[in-house]
Amino acid sequence: MEVLRLSQEQAKRWTKLKQKKYRQRESKFMVEGLRLVEAAEAANQKIEAVVVTEQFQEDPQRTEILSRVQAPIYLADEKLWKKISETVHGQGILAIVSMPEFVAEQGEWNKRILILDRIQDPGNLGTILRTAEAFGFRDVFLTKGSVDCYDSKVIRSSMGGIFSLRLQTWKSDLLDEAKARGYQCIASSLKDSEALSDVEFETQVALIIGNEANGIRQEWIEAADLRIQIPMTGQAESLNAGIAAGILMYAVQSDQKIEVY
Repeated sequence: MEVLRLSQEQAKRWTKLKQKKYRQRESKFMVEGLRLVEAAEAANQKIEAVVVTEQFQEDPQRTEILSRVQAPIYLADEKLWKKISETVHGQGILAIVSMPEFVAEQGEWNKRILILDRIQDPGNLGTILRTAEAFGFRDVFLTKGSVDCYDSKVIRSSMGGIFSLRLQTWKSDLLDEAKARGYQCIASSLKDSEALSDVEFETQVALIIGNEANGIRQEWIEAADLRIQIPMTGQAESLNAGIAAGILMYAVQSDQKIEVY
């Protein structure tokens, strides 16, 4: 296994991936930490390069991942590592990963899809993506105004779940497309809605989760086939977007009697 020295130029180029505009320009993103690098490799993500520190390289219990990754391995000195790393007390390993290619307009969608309308908190989005993977919502659509799904905080919060999903950014006609494909479009709403316990879900479900502060855009609420709310017995007016999404995704899985292994 050959290990190359990380150059100043490479470090400078990859450090730019901390910014959304460079991630989009290069169609690459960065994942940091042993668990996330292992998750990316296990999900057959296209890893372009792996960067490690000398301290990481000296630990034989952790370096096994380097023999599995089909990508160049670079060794960073302390100065360059501090420049490229996004964590203060990291594990000394990160990977440069190519964004997956999937053209949703042309491809077949999963029977359960998730539509996220302007979710802006990275922690919320990461939690939602982790839960989407757990409950089989493989196709996730984000609208314009949502936080970048390849933001480092989103990736960490997803705990690697992001690597098993097909993520797309879509324009405002998304509900029209979902309905044309035969999906039951369901909006989470506190007004004029049915209790979750009274709802029956169809085979193809498009679950819509709205912005943390403003909820789902009004035209989508009106266009939805069904508006649902989670019954609550306490005094809270609403739930965190990530928590609400998790409850609703579980309810869909449970109602459809999906076989769980």
